[in-house]
Parts: sequence; C-alpha cells; structure tokens
Amino acid sequence: MEQIDPDAVDLPGWYRPNPGFARDLAFVAFSTVAGELVAKQITNYRWALSAFGTASTAALGPTDTLYCLTPLHHESGLLVSLGGAVVGGARIALSRGLNPDRFVAEVRQYGVSVVSYTWAMLREVIDDPNFVLQGNHPVRLFIGSGMPVGLWRRVTEAFAPAQVVEFFATTDGQAVLANVSGAKVGSKGRPERWRWSWPPTTPTRT
Repeated sequence: MEQIDPDAVDLPGWYRPNPGFARDLAFVAFSTVAGELVAKQITNYRWALSAFGTASTAALGPTDTLYCLTPLHHESGLLVSLGGAVVGGARIALSRGLNPDRFVAEVRQYGVSVVSYTWAMLREVIDDPNFVLQGNHPVRLFIGSGMPVGLWRRVTEAFAPAQVVEFFATTDGQAVLANVSGAKVGSKGRPERWRWSWPPTTPTRT
C-alpha cells in the first residue's frame, strides 16, 4: 500500500471525499440491562471501525473463510464477523448454532481459516467426548472476546498452530482493545504502563 501514489489513482465518478455519513445510523441493537430493554445505536463509523479493525487484526483476505458461530443479529456477528469478511474480501460461513458434532466436519468442509466466537462457546467443542481432531486442519486463527484462560490454552493445544486474538469493544464506544500478537494468553489488550490510585499519589510500575 505504501508504494501506491494516491495522486496517480483515477477515482470513480461517484466518489465524494468525506460525504458526511459517518454519524448516520447504520443499525440498532437491543439488549436487556437490569431487566429493561435498551436500544444501542450503531453508526456507520462504529460499524466501519469494527469491520476494518477485524479485517486488519485477523489479516483477512480473499483466500480466507471466516466461520461465524454467533447469529448475525448478535453484535459480534454483525460488527466483527460480517464486517471483517466484507472489508477483507473473505468468504463467510454462517452457523445455524454451535454443534460440537458438526464443528470439525464443517471446518474441513468449508476450509475455515478463521473462527469467530464469544465468551466460552468453544468449550462445548473441546469438552465434547466425541471431539477428535486428527491430521491437518485449515484453522489459523480464533478471534473473539471473553475466552477464559484455561480454555484458551486448550483451544490452542487442540488446534495448533492456530492462535487466539482477543479483543474488547463496546457497541457504542469508539475504542477497541486487542491482543493482536496473541502471545500473552488471557490478555484482552495492552496493559497500562502505570497504575494510578485516587486520590493521586506517586505512580508505581506494574
């Protein structure tokens, strides 16, 4: 990308620089908080932030197939899985629900290279007494949030040399924490350099 000269690129006739649609509403997500239904507005900017962030972090490309374990009406499926696949130009395989009996067969059938999850979904697969993974497999990466440390280790051992990339983001927030390297098991993002207390005191290193 660094070798491309922007001034030498012919832009399509419909292109308008900064058309001002970033703040427009793209989706409305609903969740229950303290027993009450809460609507969360997702703007074009927020969707694009997740989509481009996922595609970049997972290095998604045309040769990838992303296996989405969550339904598309879930924020993870809509913002991460679908968004990342669209931006990266990857294929997307939609699950009708996590079924441990079908997981390995579908991974091989569709050539799944990236699996998206939430929380401890993959425990059903790893704990299934019939789970057997013999020979090579196409999975190179698991992306999601909330995987417990113990399960993280079991997943990477079972699907070696695949890695896990954990990230944390809120539907209505503007920032994303990501353990891009996947080197530190259990990490949801880069730790703070200093630990602060209140009232303010001399900061100490963690």
